[in-house]
Amino acid sequence: MIEQRKNNRIHVTWRGLIKISDDEVLDIKLVEIASSGMLFSCPVVLKASQIYLILLTVPNLANPSKEPFKVPCKVKVLHSVLSGNSFRSGANIIEIDHSHRELIDSWIAFENKVRKN
Repeated sequence: MIEQRKNNRIHVTWRGLIKISDDEVLDIKLVEIASSGMLFSCPVVLKASQIYLILLTVPNLANPSKEPFKVPCKVKVLHSVLSGNSFRSGANIIEIDHSHRELIDSWIAFENKVRKN
């Protein structure tokens, strides 16, 4: 299979929260992350083309024993398909603070370097 994605992605087991509505926030589990998007597991189906607010919990790369970073972002859902007891949703990151994008890019560079060795 030929990889057609524009950005490198890494497999992760990070946690997060997604705001479904004004009074509903659900836990999610990130499966993959890239500089421009993510794949995550969610307990409900999400609407394609809908924009959601997500709060990611990203481990501290420099010091894993420190508190993880809380990374807010907006995503636009591309797809949401049933996978076991949850839905796997792919989304583009459409809004994220520059320093948080750099944090994610640092994780991607680190994982790619580890894979090469």
